Amino acid sequence: MRNGSRCIAIVALAAAFFFFWPHQSTMSDTAQFVNNEIVFANAIVEIEIYGLGMETYTMFGTWDLSWSDPVEAPDGHIEIETEIVLMDLTGPGIIFGNSGIPSPGEVRSIDPGIDFPAESFFDVYAEIEIPDMMPGVILHNAVPDHIVGLVDDFPSYFDPYNNPAPFPETPLLDESEIEVGMMRIIHVEMTPYYPPEMHIITDRMKGSDILIPYPDNEDLFRVQAEVSGPYEVVDVEFSYRIMGSPDPWMPFAIDTDGSAESFSTVADKGEGDGWSGYLDRWTFPPDGEWYELQATANTVRNGPISGMGAPVFIDPYPPFPEFAEIDPDSIVYAKPDSFLILLVRLVKYFINPPLVKIQVFPMGFDFKRTLSPVNQLGMGPDSTLNEKSCGPASAASCLKYFADNGHPELEHPGGDTTKDEQTGEQMAGELGTAMGTNSTTGTTPGGMVAGINRYLQSHGKTGWTVEHEEVDEYLDIGEMFDEFEADGEDVMMIVESVTASGDTVRHCVTLGSKGSTVYETEQGPVQAMCVAYSLDFMDPWGGKGTEQNEYAVSHDNDGKPTLVGYKADNDSTSTDARITGYVKVSPPDSSGGGSRLAIPATADPGWIEVDAGVLQGNGAIDTFYWDTTGFPGGLYLLEVVSETPDGQTCRDLRLAGIPQYTVDADPPTPETPTKLIGSYPNPFNPMTTIEFYLARDTKVEITIYDVAGRTVRHLVRDRFMHGGTHQVRWNGIKDGGGRVSSGVYFYKFRADGVELSSKLVLLR
Repeated sequence: MRNGSRCIAIVALAAAFFFFWPHQSTMSDTAQFVNNEIVFANAIVEIEIYGLGMETYTMFGTWDLSWSDPVEAPDGHIEIETEIVLMDLTGPGIIFGNSGIPSPGEVRSIDPGIDFPAESFFDVYAEIEIPDMMPGVILHNAVPDHIVGLVDDFPSYFDPYNNPAPFPETPLLDESEIEVGMMRIIHVEMTPYYPPEMHIITDRMKGSDILIPYPDNEDLFRVQAEVSGPYEVVDVEFSYRIMGSPDPWMPFAIDTDGSAESFSTVADKGEGDGWSGYLDRWTFPPDGEWYELQATANTVRNGPISGMGAPVFIDPYPPFPEFAEIDPDSIVYAKPDSFLILLVRLVKYFINPPLVKIQVFPMGFDFKRTLSPVNQLGMGPDSTLNEKSCGPASAASCLKYFADNGHPELEHPGGDTTKDEQTGEQMAGELGTAMGTNSTTGTTPGGMVAGINRYLQSHGKTGWTVEHEEVDEYLDIGEMFDEFEADGEDVMMIVESVTASGDTVRHCVTLGSKGSTVYETEQGPVQAMCVAYSLDFMDPWGGKGTEQNEYAVSHDNDGKPTLVGYKADNDSTSTDARITGYVKVSPPDSSGGGSRLAIPATADPGWIEVDAGVLQGNGAIDTFYWDTTGFPGGLYLLEVVSETPDGQTCRDLRLAGIPQYTVDADPPTPETPTKLIGSYPNPFNPMTTIEFYLARDTKVEITIYDVAGRTVRHLVRDRFMHGGTHQVRWNGIKDGGGRVSSGVYFYKFRADGVELSSKLVLLR
């Protein structure tokens, strides 16, 4: 997360929100508990053990709530009798429950009649274990602790309960009824409860269910698993069986330390809390087969939690077509109005060779959508949890976008549009519960996937898909923009930075817009293609909107995509955050989603078929062509796609570009006054062209400045030029020699009594 301050702060709400009511209930004796629901609660409790000191604990867990139908009290108010039947909260160093006696309460309307918001309280009876301070001892409070608040509905999701100030001190007794300390319940909040869920992640070919080999060891297929929710996992066992088979599950791996893989938005991969197992690809039949995968987590207090992944096709010889002699990290150079020769091969042998298609997808120069800012700070009682809640906050902004575009159920509790609309922060609180966000590891992308899925289902949405994709190279950025622009999806991007202490910190943001520019450059004796991306996003750290976050996309020395000038954490040593992956949400009417088994290759909207034919297979190379005549300059996704006999869609993807020379305005006419037309490409690397129009013969001056206003380069100094359109180039060299570093620069244009300025972004 982006962490401005590391200190823990408890925010006190206005005292006007809390009301102290007598402990004696005025409920009618005829009230019956007819409603029951489990809720997820988090609480802050301060406990002082005499002689051992005072500690503040943050706990999470479930409450089993019961409540009656409304009845009319003698004074005309409407009341609801309530009970915390079973309380089970845990946190570091503490267990907080009430198995001995329920905690009664009352909800009372402020005015006669049902008139929410209403005043509510609970008299809390608790049994407490503090193993670090008093091992083996179970404490209980001598008198009930009284917490009160305002509620808008019941159960009172998102409504805070607090002890009336000053906090009453409730004596704590041990089993011998000896007073050993004091307890103060400071703050409690409730959100809808989501039961634990095992989520399985597999590495699959884009658009199919065929497993791809693990990049670090191509003899293996990797299966990953995560449990959503605050559950302490001991180990995870992985197993498989043929799809639909009644045979027992066949175990193939057990992870006992949780350090094989980690997808935390806080810790770097491999630092724990991730669970994975590996299948030997050569143990499977050469023609492939459909399988089911299962993972079972053994937890400390909740027993085994099992889950199955989507069916996968396991083939030791994956039938993927591939572009031969085109490096995945490169950009294919496509000349305008010519034929681009494409060499394609298929390693696997088929008796009946498959038909393949060459397709291109034109990516627009710019694409933008409006997002609701959601502030991850101040969402709940625990500031350390807020600082780790970028995943839920980003997802809330994403779902707010869908709510504003035809799916209003997503921003109402339980999908009930008759209830009040939830704020983005309230949605984030519920999503955080579903995702298992915690103050230690934050949110894992797997937890994000599981949590968003569960939220969608609880709000009546079916048929949606949620997926996590990793970003390792520039091609992945192209795929991310394809998902963002083409399928009506929304995309949450995960970035990381390294702090001064050497920790890798990750942060999640929601994409708001993207832009791309393609230009031609010389690399030695040959022409090459370069692409410049720019994007903006909703940053949940402080709820910053898209207008406050516009960054260029570059790459580091390892070719990994980066955000120029952005930090995932204020303590980061690098100003260019690395883009590591994204989570995408796809409505049913989009072509997104991992399993496209039933979607033919031609169904993807926006794709243009440019050639087709049969692949020989067995490693032989076949030749295809793309006639670029009539295709405008710009960035394209280039794809070879085939279908296996059982309908699996297989593909290989590259970036391609036709040089474009876009400017900031239409070409000038003879009546046009002296003006600055613009620069292209921008962002640029290694060279940009500045174009301008002179209405008459005049002297021209163009000067480059850095963001501090210092002169970097006198590009054109008092030079006489004839009227017309002119172009000058800057290659990033300073006056006196030497290259400038990546960053933002400005150029000032003076001619014919006109003085204009514009911005340049250099990407190294």
